[in-house]
Amino acid sequence: MADPQAECAHPKQPTIFQKKQRVLMGDTGKEKLPRNYKNIGLGFKMPKEVTEGPCIDKKCPLSADVSIRGWILPGVVTGMKTPKTAVIH
Repeated sequence: MADPQAECAHPKQPTIFQKKQRVLMGDTGKEKLPRNYKNIGLGFKMPKEVTEGPCIDKKCPLSADVSIRGWILPGVVTGMKTPKTAVIH
């Protein structure tokens, strides 16, 4: 017999901690829970998918605790022939 699945099949964003009480849904239950996102600055606009969509990623700099480091260079991707490699001009 196979073991029952121990992990959640559909990941959810962790709840936002506000004071001593959790943020709960309204009486109807149709309201959405507030999304956890941050403004990363550096001239980037916040995509609508992050504030309203189902974006759940622990390594996303917009909705998780990951910081952007290094250089941010403007460019255009001209080729992606090899795996995990991009040619940028």
